[in-house]
Amino acid sequence: VLMAVHSDDADMVCEDSAAGVYICEQFRQRFGIKMAAPSFMLGVHRNKWTGADGTTYLEMTQQKSVDDIYEEYKDQLPDRPRETPFPDKTFLSTHTPDGEPRKVDPDEIAYNYKRGYMHMCGTLLWMSRNCYPEIAQGCHQLCKLMHMPYNEAYDAALHMISYLHGQRD
Repeated sequence: VLMAVHSDDADMVCEDSAAGVYICEQFRQRFGIKMAAPSFMLGVHRNKWTGADGTTYLEMTQQKSVDDIYEEYKDQLPDRPRETPFPDKTFLSTHTPDGEPRKVDPDEIAYNYKRGYMHMCGTLLWMSRNCYPEIAQGCHQLCKLMHMPYNEAYDAALHMISYLHGQRD
C-alpha cells in the first residue's frame, strides 16, 4: 500500500484491494472521509492509460486551476497569451542593479497586496509544484518579493498566468 496524505486529501494505491477498502473504512470512521474520483485530486487532473506497446502513461494537468486564475485576472491580462514562462530580461530583486536596497512606495506595496499578489503567488507555486515545472524559477523570483511586491513583480505574475493559459490543453 502506498498512500500520500496532504492536509485533508489522501491518495492511495494498493495491490490488494481488500487492504485498500479496510484502510479507507478506518479513515472514514476516524476522520469522516469521503471517497472521490481518483482522476481528480488536489486540483490536479490525472489521466492514466496504457499504450499499444504496454507502456503505462500518466498525464497530470491543472486546466481548471489555470482557467480559474485566468478568469479571476482576465481583465488585467494581455489579449494574446505570453510565449515564455517569465518575462524576458526580467530579474526581480529586493535590490537595485547597483546593489542598493530597493525603495518601494508603501502605497504601491499595499495596492499590489490588495490586487491579490499573494494569492497569485500561492496559486502559481501550487501549479509549479504539480504540473508546470517551467514556471518554478519565476515563482522563486515572485516569492522573494512577498514582503514588498512592486508593480514589475505584479506584472510578471500576470505574465505567468497568461503563459499558463496559453499552454493549457
